[in-house]
Amino acid sequence: MPWTANEEQSGFSDDRLFSSEDEMEVDSFLTLKSNFSGLSQRNVDSGAGSAGQTTSVPAAAVAQQQEVPAVVAQQQEAYVESTSSESASKETKNEHSIGTIPLELRSRIYEFVIDLGDAEVQALKLVGKEFYYEVTSVQFLDAGISHSWGARYKFENRQIPQKQTFSFKHFEQYKYLATWRQCKFFKPIHRMEFILPSHSSHDDEGQVEATRRQQAMKDIARFFNSLPKTCAQAYVDELSIDFDITVSLEAFNTVETQKVLNNTYRTGYKNLELYSVEGWTWTPSFLTDITNRGTVSISPFMVDLHVFGSAFFLPDIAPWFYALLHGRSKFKKLSLRGIGLPPLDLSKLLMKCQTTTLEKLDLESVWPYDFWHLVKQNPSIKKIEVHFTDKDVATVKNEFHDYLDEPAQLFDLEEIRGRACSVRRLLPLIIIPECRRLEDVVINLDHNADTGLYFDIDIIQSIFTHLASHRIQMARLSVTIPPFSHFSDARFPSPLHMEVTELRVYFRLYSPECLTRLLVPFVEWLRSFHITSLRGLKKIVINLPSDLYNIDMCTELQYNSLMPSLPGLSISVLTPFKAKLIRVTENINSQ
Repeated sequence: MPWTANEEQSGFSDDRLFSSEDEMEVDSFLTLKSNFSGLSQRNVDSGAGSAGQTTSVPAAAVAQQQEVPAVVAQQQEAYVESTSSESASKETKNEHSIGTIPLELRSRIYEFVIDLGDAEVQALKLVGKEFYYEVTSVQFLDAGISHSWGARYKFENRQIPQKQTFSFKHFEQYKYLATWRQCKFFKPIHRMEFILPSHSSHDDEGQVEATRRQQAMKDIARFFNSLPKTCAQAYVDELSIDFDITVSLEAFNTVETQKVLNNTYRTGYKNLELYSVEGWTWTPSFLTDITNRGTVSISPFMVDLHVFGSAFFLPDIAPWFYALLHGRSKFKKLSLRGIGLPPLDLSKLLMKCQTTTLEKLDLESVWPYDFWHLVKQNPSIKKIEVHFTDKDVATVKNEFHDYLDEPAQLFDLEEIRGRACSVRRLLPLIIIPECRRLEDVVINLDHNADTGLYFDIDIIQSIFTHLASHRIQMARLSVTIPPFSHFSDARFPSPLHMEVTELRVYFRLYSPECLTRLLVPFVEWLRSFHITSLRGLKKIVINLPSDLYNIDMCTELQYNSLMPSLPGLSISVLTPFKAKLIRVTENINSQ
């Protein structure tokens, strides 16, 4: 019988849920327990004449590999005997349950169990449902699938900890998909992450990669297919599938990809993330002739969609992807990055998006008009990250409507992110109420064909002028600064009279000499921020690249450069690329 999500079914079998025919008969827990009892009895009969052998599979495995306290072995044997007896009373089972062993001692046993062979581990798991669950949890922990489901698990609770994540990032981990699906304690979890094996070459190693990739996709598709067609609940709140790098269209394997994607809806995901890196050259396009092909099922709970990669616009995949946008009207988050669609094709795609509840929008290579049209119908949007196409605003304006005369009013906006040129184009398209305080405005560097990272003084100055003239309040303003050689002019833009509470500066420098050249004009620029800020600048955070961090240099920057020029401010120096924050000093001067 094929697997369903009925928790009353309690099949425990080997580590593969499906046979080569994609189905297998799964025995119930009681049948397997009975089989195990018979196996234990045969071990007793065959080992009766051998000195030193124990009378159960678990105890034998433990005694042969490591010396475990005698009391533990006796409790294990007692428990096996109790489960093999149909007439054993409930009180007897509880008395000898593996759950009665102290948690610390069980943890030591499980650590030893993992070093046994597959057959011995499977036999131990069949001792009882408690043992099955906890040994499986250690397998997941040891394989790197889960990092928090282990000895800290409270057995009496019998629930997966909240915000649990299962990550399948290596081929060897995929066999445990079936183990988890078969487990009697199979429960909905917060997040599942899949990273498929890459196929990055055409040689013999590439053939091995292709075989592993195909097998992994089959494992995922079968796992999805084992879930009920009708989704009454979300089995996986957040689903992430990374198709990794493929060297060619054949390597991407659209047939198996379709099987994976077409059954994702059975998980009942709320948040769907798709990633792909194509190692072949092709130009995706919006295919109008396939938008209505067939019926595609999507999760009824989906509210967030994040897509990176152009492979999802292949003719065989595109109908499924179009259904994601066209079939939902209640998106909260939408992110389309690296999809490779030309602006005109992206425009046609976005016209299919009928959502009116967006809270976060992240778009790349989009025309200003299409962006304006989308935010106009989503006035409750809170976070925006946009990278407009390089096409000139005036040209786009002539092609469409005079939309600049009707900017979209965004009453709940909290955050704006983008390259400087995109932020400059964005601001005239929206209206931010004067009473609204933005939590963060992030201005990233532009890219120049000659110098790469590029700091255009005129563009930054235009942004500052708009923010000041419209009296836009900002809790935090974040600006990235490259070396002076990447400036359009060797000066800093005037901060004017902006309403900023915290200024964050991210240095993208290559050597300490770069900072030395910037230091004097940079300190003067910070001082002008402090003087001109209408509501009073209270905090400055300076972020240095981790490879340039030097305690002596930071102390010099703090005491000899910043503190004398900026009294009354909280000043921090961090390394944004390290996990921990390095705080040099904090100067709070009430004067």
